[in-house]
Amino acid sequence: MKTEIYQKIINKIKKHDTVICLRHIDADGDAYGSAMGLAQIIKDNFPQKKVFTDGKNNESLNFLGKNDQLTEKDYQNSLVIICDTASQERIDSQHWKLAQEKIKIDHHIKGENYADYEWVGSTYSATCEMIGELVINANLKVSKETANFLLLGIITDSGRFLYSNTTSRTFQIAAFLLENGAELNYLCTKLYQQNLNILKFKGYVLNNFTLTKQGVAFTKITLNTLRQYNVDRLETKSAVNIFANVEEIKIWLFAIEQEEELIKVSIRSSQYIINEIAEKYNGGGHKFAAGAKIKDWKELDNLVADLNELINKQ
Repeated sequence: MKTEIYQKIINKIKKHDTVICLRHIDADGDAYGSAMGLAQIIKDNFPQKKVFTDGKNNESLNFLGKNDQLTEKDYQNSLVIICDTASQERIDSQHWKLAQEKIKIDHHIKGENYADYEWVGSTYSATCEMIGELVINANLKVSKETANFLLLGIITDSGRFLYSNTTSRTFQIAAFLLENGAELNYLCTKLYQQNLNILKFKGYVLNNFTLTKQGVAFTKITLNTLRQYNVDRLETKSAVNIFANVEEIKIWLFAIEQEEELIKVSIRSSQYIINEIAEKYNGGGHKFAAGAKIKDWKELDNLVADLNELINKQ
């Protein structure tokens, strides 16, 4: 069955002269690494093709490369491969529907069927792990650039190999990438380096979070707070695991106010499955790492109440 998947994807790539690799908005390491890594794989193995990426650049991940900025014309008669994106509203492109064919490669538990061909594997730690498996089984050339992109995504989505989604397969593919030039120390140094603004912001969080008696820790982060500490939403979101490995904290979350009168919530847990509750609040994600969108702080109270109830039921 897997062999058919690999071959189907390779055949579709061979069929098209132009291939565009996409991922979700607010790209994290796995989204960035899978789209950029797959694009590099196609460039290295099919040099006659035009290969692009598209979407907003993430400043913290630009050390490995930046996305192309495409127009409608670029998408005509193309194959679009959308990585690490469960639903079409999350695709970081205005023009993806103009492509002749679409492929989805994703590791989220639940998602929306929006592509012509889809490979969804919820048992993988990262979409980058899936693409690494594709590369190995299709016997494709792997450059140092590719290896770095794919290992980047595996490191971030497996929580540096500490999350429960890490399996022996994760380590096998990571080992393969290291054998092909991936630079583990370089990637971790770049990924987890922080500036003084973030350090001061973490101090604010530690002095201003609320902990319920059930063990839900949450922080309300207003636009004024973001401005005060000169941090953006993506930088803020990256600090959410400041509450990980604290004995008294079972579920933790950041609620971050947006310019567009919306509050985005990042929810994490080490043992409680939280993605179904996130779905109730216009979100979703993985079992232990999910996101939600709420319209006001009152709705945050409801979300926290549901998380408290989740803990009570266990």
